[in-house]
Amino acid sequence: MAHRGGEALAAAAAAGCYVVFIAYLRHERRRYMANLTSNALKVMRKRRVAMVPEEDEEDEGGSVWRVHNIVTACELRFEAWLSMSVRGLLSTYAIPSIASTLQTTSGFKSDLHRRYADMELLIREFNENAADGTKGWDGQPERADVAIQRLNAIHNKYGKLIRYEDMMYVLLVFMLTPAHFCDSRWSSRAYTDEEKECTYWHWRIIGEKMNLRVSDLFASFDEATKWKRNYEQKHMRYTNANREVAMSTIEYFLQGQVPRYLHVLARPLVSHIIATCQETSEHASALGLPRPYIWLSLFVDAVLTAKAFLCAYLVPPLPVAWKDRLTTQHATSPSASAINTCPFARYTITRPLDFGNQTYSQTKSYSLQEMGPASVSKGTLETKPVYLGTGLGLG
Repeated sequence: MAHRGGEALAAAAAAGCYVVFIAYLRHERRRYMANLTSNALKVMRKRRVAMVPEEDEEDEGGSVWRVHNIVTACELRFEAWLSMSVRGLLSTYAIPSIASTLQTTSGFKSDLHRRYADMELLIREFNENAADGTKGWDGQPERADVAIQRLNAIHNKYGKLIRYEDMMYVLLVFMLTPAHFCDSRWSSRAYTDEEKECTYWHWRIIGEKMNLRVSDLFASFDEATKWKRNYEQKHMRYTNANREVAMSTIEYFLQGQVPRYLHVLARPLVSHIIATCQETSEHASALGLPRPYIWLSLFVDAVLTAKAFLCAYLVPPLPVAWKDRLTTQHATSPSASAINTCPFARYTITRPLDFGNQTYSQTKSYSLQEMGPASVSKGTLETKPVYLGTGLGLG
C-alpha cells in the first residue's frame, strides 16, 4: 500500500515539474516576444512613414513583419489558420458588394481551385517574406513586393467593379480577425497590445503598397477595429449572392476532404459548424448560414476550449525555427536575384495547400508574375491600382 502511495506521489511530482517547466518555457517565450515587439515598434516610430526602411535598420533587431510572422505561423499558427479559414474568408462575403463582384468575375464558377490556390500563395508570399523591407532573417522584401504588385495587377483588371472601401474592409479582415479570435477562450493565449500594434503596422504597410491610404481612416489597431465594425453595421446584410459565394466556398472545403458521395450529408454539418465559428450571429445570417444546433455549438466550443487549455499549459511553445511555411525559402530556377527579370523566378510549395487543393503539388512550380486569371497578362505588375470610389469615407 505504501509502495503504491509512493508511486502516486512520484507521478504527481513529475507532473508538477512538467507543468512548471512548460510555464517557464512560455515565460521565456513571452520575454523574447516582448523584446522583439519593442524593437520593432521603436523602428516603426523612428521611420514614421512605414514604407521604405533605412539602410542600417536590418541590424536593429526590429521588424513588424517578423513579429507578425512568428505570431501567426508559430505561436498561434492553428488559431490564425482556423480564424481566417472559417471566419475571416467568409466574413468578406457578408458584404453584398464584395459577394456580387466575386460573382461577376466568375471565379466561383470556373477554375475554382486555381483561384483559391493563387490567392493562398500570393497572400502567403507577402506574409512569409518581409513586406516591411526587412532584409534580416532572410526577409526577401523584393519577393513580397512582387507578390503584392501581382495582386494589384489582378485587382486593377477589375478596378471598375471593386469599391475602394470594400478593399479597405478586406484588408482589415486580414489584419484583425486572428487577433480578435485569439481574444476568446478558443485560443491558447491572446495577442499582447504590442503584438496588435505590430500587426496593424504590418498590414498598414501592405495596404499602402496596394494604394490604400490606411492612415487617412485609422491610425491604430483599435481605430481599425472601430472602422470595421461601423462598416459592417452600415453594409452587412443578406443577399442571394452572399449565400451563393459562401456555399461555393463550403463546397470547396469539402471537395478536398470528403468523398463526393458524402457531400449531401457533410454539407449541412459543415455549414452549422462554420455558422458556430462566425464572429457574430449577424455575420452568419448575412451569409445565409443556418442557425447552428445548440448541441453542436456546445461541442465545438468544448473541443476548441479544451485544445486551447492543453496548448496553454501542457504543450511547450514551438521553436521559432519551426514556423509554418508554405512557400520555399528560395527560388528553384532561375536564381532568386533574377526575380524581376524574364524568365521569371519559380518556386515550389513546401507542404500541400489548404483543403486538399492540388493545383500546385510538390512536383509543380509557380512564378509570382504568372499567378491569377488568364485575363491578366503574365508579367504584369502594378504599384498603383485604381479602385471604384474615392476612399475618403464609409460610403
